[in-house]
Amino acid sequence: MNIKQKRYLSSSKTKTLRNILLTVFVVIAGIASLYSQPPRPSNTKRTRPLPPPQLTKELTIDKSANRIPSPENIKNKTGNPQTPTKNSARTSKNVTYVTIENSDTWYYDQDINAEAQILVGNVVFSHDGVYLYCDSAYFYEAKNSFDAYGNVLIQQGDTLFVYADELYYDGNIKLARLRYNVLMDNLTATLETDSLNYDRAKNVGYYFDGGVIRDSLNTLVSETGHYYPANNTAVFRHKVKLENDRFVMNSDTLRYNTDSKIASIVGPTTILYEKETKIYSEYGWYNTQNEQSKLLLNSYIEHNEGKRLEADTLFY
Repeated sequence: MNIKQKRYLSSSKTKTLRNILLTVFVVIAGIASLYSQPPRPSNTKRTRPLPPPQLTKELTIDKSANRIPSPENIKNKTGNPQTPTKNSARTSKNVTYVTIENSDTWYYDQDINAEAQILVGNVVFSHDGVYLYCDSAYFYEAKNSFDAYGNVLIQQGDTLFVYADELYYDGNIKLARLRYNVLMDNLTATLETDSLNYDRAKNVGYYFDGGVIRDSLNTLVSETGHYYPANNTAVFRHKVKLENDRFVMNSDTLRYNTDSKIASIVGPTTILYEKETKIYSEYGWYNTQNEQSKLLLNSYIEHNEGKRLEADTLFY
């Protein structure tokens, strides 16, 4: 075999090996691209969340790393840059805008949701001094709103934490609609329900499908209610029940302060004290901490032994 033949065979073997390696690389890259595609945001219901972590102090967001691309650089499946649609609400001077602080993945997919940016993994929004966390979200930039799914947390300073499985947030009116396994905690009391609307502008949370408020002394249950975490005040309506170790209070409308532990009676209310004394009134107040009360309308106190006391004004 002459030198030319040897060189030809060597060149052919090199080309064949190069083609095999290129084919293997293409196959591996194709498989990797299939498994790297981010999942669609999930609304799978989860278990009750743990007590509030101190996320504000521990959270660090590395904006210099450019982990989140600008909307102009995000491309859809056809390769064309996406241009967010302008909304008249964004021209209002009274509106502050929702900001994406972090997300492991941020992309568009018109087949999933043509109007939204899709964020998956360690998602963090901020809006007007509040941080909002979740596992995944649809962000509607033109509407200044987003839908969040999985391990939702709203953290307002270091005193208010709101958990849920799902959150539908409107930044234009600062309204958070939380659904499934909702827990609001202001470090004084907790509110648990499955449907809670939290109006950040008025700082009030209201539920309409049954809720439970617990503090260090009492448990209160009602069908509907409003809770004002700033001043620790709650207003309960429909089948209200306040209960602790000593008595059970039933009413149709009741106001309660989780700080002072005073229940304000504003309608027909019955108190069964230590299962032997019945107290009835339609207006007044009852201090559940020191067990003092002032009853002012159609009031009476009745003992199991048959003793009964009625008066226009009763101090008990």
